[in-house]
Amino acid sequence: MTVLDSTAILRYLLADDKEEAEKIDSLIKDGACTNDVALLKASGALETVYKVPRKEIANMFVDLLSAVRIEDVVVHMETFRLFATTELSYEQCLLYAYKELGNIGDIYSSDKKTMDALTDDRLAILPKKN
Repeated sequence: MTVLDSTAILRYLLADDKEEAEKIDSLIKDGACTNDVALLKASGALETVYKVPRKEIANMFVDLLSAVRIEDVVVHMETFRLFATTELSYEQCLLYAYKELGNIGDIYSSDKKTMDALTDDRLAILPKKN
């Protein structure tokens, strides 16, 4: 099985190297998969290096997740929904999505900003699923 890393995901989503993007598309069609770390790194690069708007990043990843294999795809779809509609980091959105969908219990971070963002009061104002 072929696993796509963050650089492959970036080349595929940005299509800035047509030949490479086509090769990756072929790998996806042949059943390639990816993981949390690759999504985290690629989404961070799109936001900070390539300056892609958050909603556009979310849309790109929703399309990607409908094509590439990954464990907990529902969690990742929820993560990108939150990412598009809040100011939470990708990591915070991922943790919240895991918690919301019952995959984990409580969340603890030594970072006060993360803990503040993930308290019940903060989560109460997040947009709900349609």
